[in-house]
Amino acid sequence: MRLTTTFLAFGLAIALAGLPARTESTFYVATNGSDAYPGTRGRPFRTFERAREAVRGAGKTKARAVIMRGGVYEFSASFALGPLDSGTSNHPVIWEAAKGESVRLEGGCKLPASVRQPVQESATLRWLDPVARSKVRKADLKALGISTPPFPPTYHGAPPGPELFCGDQRMKLACWPNQGWATIARIVESGSRPRDGDRAGRAGIFEYSGDRPSKWQAADGVWLQGYWSYDWYDEVIRVAAVDPAARRITLASPHVYSLMQGNPSPRRYRALNVLEELDQPGEFVINAAVGVVFFWPPDDGSMPVTVSTLDAPIVALKDASHVMLRGFAIECGLGDGVEMNGGTNCVIQACIVRNLRKTGVSVDGGFAHRVCDCDIYDTGTGGLALTGGDRKTLTPGRQEALNNHIWRFS
Repeated sequence: MRLTTTFLAFGLAIALAGLPARTESTFYVATNGSDAYPGTRGRPFRTFERAREAVRGAGKTKARAVIMRGGVYEFSASFALGPLDSGTSNHPVIWEAAKGESVRLEGGCKLPASVRQPVQESATLRWLDPVARSKVRKADLKALGISTPPFPPTYHGAPPGPELFCGDQRMKLACWPNQGWATIARIVESGSRPRDGDRAGRAGIFEYSGDRPSKWQAADGVWLQGYWSYDWYDEVIRVAAVDPAARRITLASPHVYSLMQGNPSPRRYRALNVLEELDQPGEFVINAAVGVVFFWPPDDGSMPVTVSTLDAPIVALKDASHVMLRGFAIECGLGDGVEMNGGTNCVIQACIVRNLRKTGVSVDGGFAHRVCDCDIYDTGTGGLALTGGDRKTLTPGRQEALNNHIWRFS
């Protein structure tokens, strides 16, 4: 028993030695606070930026902490931390959620219930699926100051416009088919092949089966995501015209590899952002020309709806050192959740990182950064990326990913 007690005491001493020094300067932030307040528990700041200013003013001779009270904090620009916001090995800077409280950092804004209106215009109702007409809501994003950039004629990867989330659930662009893919019946015109320098600009033409595309209003904007040549490269291309009589679709731009049977399986495609295909709960359509979004909530309409607008990391650490982020939900952005470049010994701990268009956490360079105890999921292009070290000198980066749960990414 004595030997066991000795080892336990020795282990505890080692563990305590690795803990940050006792916090000597603590600031508080709350959604009902004010940046005119001193940042105390009873009179907290309102914004992360004001807390950052206070941390800088406290100097580096003390350990510093910022405690965020529960609530939703919306960001229209990245919250950036750099050398001026760094701590030291003895005096780190800790940003953390208050114990037992949910703190959500969102790269977007809520759609007030007052702007989520039923569709009443006959010109719109006639194109909606009959089952959807009483269910679909619309919101004027332009009136809320939310930018809706038009989809380009072609793109690869995530759509450039905002995303919608109902509660914690990502909604999807209305598409056809709702599941799986349609297949090309016959390639009529392969079009140019820009990949090989063919700049003639001849767009592809193909025949389709069935009659579904005949109801689409191509002039209002219809995009097709397809594996037009090879099964390993998709591209989204706008539709120039639909010929119902000939059952032909003419694309607005050539596919980078042209339309061809590059693989033996049938070429497949699906339509995106089509108002006529908004036919089930959880879907939405953006009319970028007028800045309006149409959506069918997956619930009774009572849950909050968030529009992601920040096309940049929600939190960005550049050349920051000895900084810890702990206990946050980082979500609903068009960029990465957390992006870390350069610096040393920063920690992302016990965070939920989700519902992002790009990567959950991206660590690029620097030394001995750690991502631990995090849940990372529902991210568009990646879950967690760590790079570091120097290949030429074989200097290790010593980045660490420990005890993270990562799923539904890319």
